[in-house]
Amino acid sequence: MVELRLPKADYNFDTLVRMAHRMGHFFSIAVVGQGDEWVLSWDTPDALAIESMNRIRNEIYDQVIRERVHSETKPIRDLIFAAAFSNIELK
Repeated sequence: MVELRLPKADYNFDTLVRMAHRMGHFFSIAVVGQGDEWVLSWDTPDALAIESMNRIRNEIYDQVIRERVHSETKPIRDLIFAAAFSNIELK
């Protein structure tokens, strides 16, 4: 069993669940809150422990970036959708 501990202040549960879902082809990852940390655990052969941890960290970073891009582009997306479904023309 491999375990990775992350501070709750830096990562939200939804981000970690999305990561676990994306990694589901490779590992079944448990995400459990313990105090001020998230504890991620999964089974893998000892020879693959470091590689699996690196893959999971990279996927976490990917999900964090996706979340930031989604939140930072929300006003633009809202404007595009509003224009698309209105009767006004943008010039």
